[in-house]
Amino acid sequence: MISEKTLQHPVLVLITFILLGVVGIFTIRKTAISLMPDVDMPYLMVSASYTNAGPETVEKAVTTLIENSLSSLSGLKNITSTSREERCTVSLEFNYGTDLDIATNDVRDKLDRVRRALPDNVTPTIFKMDSNSMPIMRIAIRGNRSADDLKQIAEDDVVDVLEQADGVGEASVMGGRSKIVRVELEQNRLKAYDLTLSQVSSALSKENLELGGGTITEGKTDYSIRTTGEYSSIEEINDTVIKHLTGYDVKLSDIGKAYMGYDDQKSIVYINGQEGVYISITKQSGENSVTVANNVYQKMEQLKTILPGDVSLEIIRDDTVSIRDTINTLLDSAWQGLLLAVIILYIFLCSFKTTIIIAISIPLSIMITLLAMNFAGITLNMMTLTGLILGVGMIVDASVVIIDNIYSYRSRGTKAKVAAVLGSSEMIMSVTSGNLTTICVFIPFLFYLKDLGWMGQMFKGIIFTVVIALVSSLFVAVFLVPVLAGHFLPLTNRNEKPIKSEFFKNLYAFFGRCQDKIQNVYGKALMAALNNRLATIFVCATALIASLLLIPTMRISMMTGGHDDSVTVQMSLPIGTTLSETEAVVSQFQEIIEKEIKGYKTLITSIGSGGRNGSSYSGSIQISLPPSNEQIDNDETIQKKLRAHFADFADVTFSFGRGFRRQMTGADLDIVLRSASLDDALAVANKVSAVMEEIADIGEPTIDTTEGLPQVEISIDRQRAYNFGVDVRTVANEINYSIEGVNATTFRKDGDEYSVYVMLRPEDRQKVIDLEQIYVQG
Repeated sequence: MISEKTLQHPVLVLITFILLGVVGIFTIRKTAISLMPDVDMPYLMVSASYTNAGPETVEKAVTTLIENSLSSLSGLKNITSTSREERCTVSLEFNYGTDLDIATNDVRDKLDRVRRALPDNVTPTIFKMDSNSMPIMRIAIRGNRSADDLKQIAEDDVVDVLEQADGVGEASVMGGRSKIVRVELEQNRLKAYDLTLSQVSSALSKENLELGGGTITEGKTDYSIRTTGEYSSIEEINDTVIKHLTGYDVKLSDIGKAYMGYDDQKSIVYINGQEGVYISITKQSGENSVTVANNVYQKMEQLKTILPGDVSLEIIRDDTVSIRDTINTLLDSAWQGLLLAVIILYIFLCSFKTTIIIAISIPLSIMITLLAMNFAGITLNMMTLTGLILGVGMIVDASVVIIDNIYSYRSRGTKAKVAAVLGSSEMIMSVTSGNLTTICVFIPFLFYLKDLGWMGQMFKGIIFTVVIALVSSLFVAVFLVPVLAGHFLPLTNRNEKPIKSEFFKNLYAFFGRCQDKIQNVYGKALMAALNNRLATIFVCATALIASLLLIPTMRISMMTGGHDDSVTVQMSLPIGTTLSETEAVVSQFQEIIEKEIKGYKTLITSIGSGGRNGSSYSGSIQISLPPSNEQIDNDETIQKKLRAHFADFADVTFSFGRGFRRQMTGADLDIVLRSASLDDALAVANKVSAVMEEIADIGEPTIDTTEGLPQVEISIDRQRAYNFGVDVRTVANEINYSIEGVNATTFRKDGDEYSVYVMLRPEDRQKVIDLEQIYVQG
């Protein structure tokens, strides 16, 4: 018998469980902690860039070809695409359970076949969608300096150090402008000297070179040859000869000026109402958020010794705080439940030794469960901890059944060791079958995990945790409990060792009377049920039928109620609105937030989307909130207060960004419009959106397709262009360089690199009529 063999080697059994417990304790420190389980998202994205192409051109020349080539992929569920200025993205959704590595190879093969049909220099890139790719932390850089200077410090001194932290995938700087060498040319001077921006850019590029020239041998020594012709100062750039005229060298300073400046402002960031700069930290795929955050904290301490005295770092948003709070709350619930379970057991068993044995078996089972979870790569998150809390009540069952049967034998006078053998042997099959029955309940879920999709991914952690906890509790009950009850903590009966303390006599007598009352009430209820069998069956059947009928009335949702720790308000003005006008509107709405919203931590205002081709007509305000128990206005209250002011801003479209719960569950309702005409589809979408806005229970509907910018089309007279010896590409490039500027070369100074942008003066590129003054040379 297992129990008899176990009791023959009690020390070995005890040491084995002690080792498992110690390893489990050390494992807790290294167990990965996250808010939600790691979900394998069955998504791939294909992205491609097509320089200087509009959305419609991108769709016809790139997007349609890629979509058609990928539509026959195995396991593909949905395919969607977005075409925008110079870029397209094609999103692929596969069935859950699809091997993304194989799917990626299939996508790559399909793209290779269509690559020849794509325009030149268009190379599609494949990305895997990662649910953990969102920023986990935002760090503001504070100092009595301009936002542009703070951005320079962040890029030069901070970013590289933070990216050295283990687990950090990227540290990106938001806010401020990048430092560049601005070469601003005067349109009338260019025309006077018969020059174009392309010629100026080419001249600067040719004069700023450092090239190797091979090696030369003189005597016994080899010398490497290198031509050093890079600019060493801004003055050298201004003195660059652009063109030679009869008896005169036209220098850059004759047609404009070069100076250290900043890129044209495309976006603005405000932190609590002041223009600022922050660094967004994104962790690597598969890394644990809390561990990465701890590594970043260490790097921030290291940066204190590197940064100037008047510059400091401040964490303005840390998503791991909510993770830690949630996990700590669940841990508190776990140990409180454990304590209550032990107290209840003591009340009913009325024995210190039996209670101590059970008190040992519960945490030991949990330690073994955590150890198994660590080996299986399961993180400690909200779902697995919920499973662990559920398992605490189940864990104790097997040990209680066995210890109660052992105590029953001891009460009849059987010796402790014999009672442990007999009591555990009788109950082994019972507790094993009971635990296996519970485990079998979860087996169907394992077969249908793929069909359950996202929910299957989420609940997989609970299933595995409960199963592991039940198996470990059975392991403890069968092997450890008999050893403790029969050898190390031998149970006694009241005849062999009567209670001497009056306090415990009275306490146990009180517990006994309470149990007797419970038994009497149960006995009377049982007799009443047996004496009225038909009525009992009728009541039970009625309750069953009523519960089934109430199922359709239940409120079903993907996530339970709760509150997010941030609210993001997104604003879109009419397309083409200038950055300054957008800033004025967003700042006005920010003032409303500051006056009406109570108890927020941080306001991060972003205006414009950034980049050289960024949009200037959109903005957002992120309101960071304290933990739920400290919030004055929660996310729902804030949304209600802000909605009341939406009507005060004409021609502004408002929406709320997705909080944590909406990110996990998606939109409540998606309406897809299909049409061969994009204009017709947009018109119908706007009508549907207007109808939905009038429904009180619906929030802010959004349309995922936006109209293009107001456009100035330049039509080329081909015959006149031919007569002047000018082609369309030359004209298009000259216009692009004049308005957007062109990166001519790189200026290096003191170990730093600065892009040299050649552009027209701001006053020469502000109006549509300025396009007619752009000089093109054949």
